[in-house]
Amino acid sequence: MLRERAKFLGSLLAVFDLVIVAVIELYVILTFDPQSAYDILSTPSFLAAPWVFLLALHNFGAYRSFRVSALGEEALLIVRSVMVGGAGMVVVAWLTPHGLPERPVLMVLLVFVFVALCSGRLCLRMVLRFARIRGFNVRYFLIVGDGLRAREIREELGLQAYWGIRVLGHLQTMPRHGSAFSRDLDVIGELGELGSILQRYVVDAVFFVVEELSPSTLQKALECCQQLGVEALVDLHPFEKMSGHLQLSEFAHSPLLVIQQTRLEGSRAFFKRAFDIGVAGSALIGLSPLMLLIAVLIKFDTPGPMLFRQRRVGMRGRFFTMLKFRTMVDGAEQLRGMVAQRNEMNGPVFKMRHDPRITWLGHHLRHLSFDELPQLWNVLAGHMSMVGPRPPLPHEVEQYQSWQRRRLSVRPGLTCSWQVRGRNDLSFERWMKLDLDYIDNWSWWLDLKILWRTLPAMVRGQ
Repeated sequence: MLRERAKFLGSLLAVFDLVIVAVIELYVILTFDPQSAYDILSTPSFLAAPWVFLLALHNFGAYRSFRVSALGEEALLIVRSVMVGGAGMVVVAWLTPHGLPERPVLMVLLVFVFVALCSGRLCLRMVLRFARIRGFNVRYFLIVGDGLRAREIREELGLQAYWGIRVLGHLQTMPRHGSAFSRDLDVIGELGELGSILQRYVVDAVFFVVEELSPSTLQKALECCQQLGVEALVDLHPFEKMSGHLQLSEFAHSPLLVIQQTRLEGSRAFFKRAFDIGVAGSALIGLSPLMLLIAVLIKFDTPGPMLFRQRRVGMRGRFFTMLKFRTMVDGAEQLRGMVAQRNEMNGPVFKMRHDPRITWLGHHLRHLSFDELPQLWNVLAGHMSMVGPRPPLPHEVEQYQSWQRRRLSVRPGLTCSWQVRGRNDLSFERWMKLDLDYIDNWSWWLDLKILWRTLPAMVRGQ
């Protein structure tokens, strides 16, 4: 019954949005562009615009229930819908003459639509919350579980009275001795009595605390809810403690819970890869004269190849050959044992400020990070990204602790957060934590900020 009410309310809201967008569109065009109003109002794009916004709102889920969601979440959804709706108006306008108002008028229209939609949602929330607090539009929950997590859920639902959720009581997942649970949590039965309790009480949804149930027991209980037509909610709190990001998917026609260890999945990974290709390709073209000059200088500076090739570990343990301009004498890898005792970095990595194997030209190339420029080819090849944890050596990875291996869950980068925070001045553990912090909090803004801060860091030679 409540689900039908929610669908009906969503339909009314869709009609309200359609009318309000049409009214705002008419008002803005007549007020800010009256000279072109007749041409615009007589085109198909004017009639299509409200439907474009409605389609965008529906696609982003604006008409689902927001009973337990924050207003900010709904406002963000409206922002996305308005942006997509504005883009849709532009596309429709291309197909018809005089179909799009001037750019300032279009911006005013989008702002007015956003404000109107948000105001409408805010008023609706206030009315519904007022009604729910007074006992209208209430949903009755039954919680399966009587442990600590079940108590937390009960307390949260009690604090948020405006959600309109009432807890009928708890079902014990196993027999308990004594009556403390009954007095404390209103235990009305055991899990084995679920079917009879659902038939005896008015229950809109059953909330399962999964950490108290075995998979087979949970399956039988869910089948009972399905048979009686009662909505089932499964708490995934145990998985929330993991550092990954949860999402639901499907595998072999079965529902699947996916725990992603990085935000760089799906469309984010695709667009980051496209960004890498665009930036690396442009940089290679623009810096090709400089790279050619560096190659010639290396050839005349000391005997040996212009490029240094080294086996590195990439995403999820894949090996690849990383390219650098040679900054050491030829055969420096074979001479590493001579300087191994002078390592200035703790942990499995080797760092040394005044390495005698570095050539005079190599010292200046490293100071400006010009020796890393050939790695733009690695970025184009897909071995690396413009921003990400630096690629480690195989013997370094072998000495990693288990928590440190998570830095291999993304493509290694040409630059990273620790490179703009002091390079050799950081301890190995701090270095690892900065990489993991980047993985857990990745965003486009973070990538752009690191790239922007890389340029002055190169000039300062940090």
